[in-house]
Amino acid sequence: MMKTMFVALLLTLLVYGAKSTSPMHCEGPCEKNSCPIDGSSCQCGTYKDECGCCDFCIACSGQKCNILSGQRCEGKQMCKPPLGASFVDVHTGKVSGVCQ
Repeated sequence: MMKTMFVALLLTLLVYGAKSTSPMHCEGPCEKNSCPIDGSSCQCGTYKDECGCCDFCIACSGQKCNILSGQRCEGKQMCKPPLGASFVDVHTGKVSGVCQ
């Protein structure tokens, strides 16, 4: 039973990891109205998605950031998981990173 659960969890992580690291499909014209944010409320600036269409907020120093989506942090800071966070918690999105 435990072995089956472990294999199921491992396969889930592999599929999710492959999906989250796959390049975006940039087909057709950019439709700004389908973007999740407009970028005007971002305190530390914005960056474009891989297609160069939608703006995403750059996380400021000390702010929470999304490790799985590859959210950028200001300057040369990186989005790091909190100390003691498990691999599973980080890669399933149960914990957020912090820009440091």
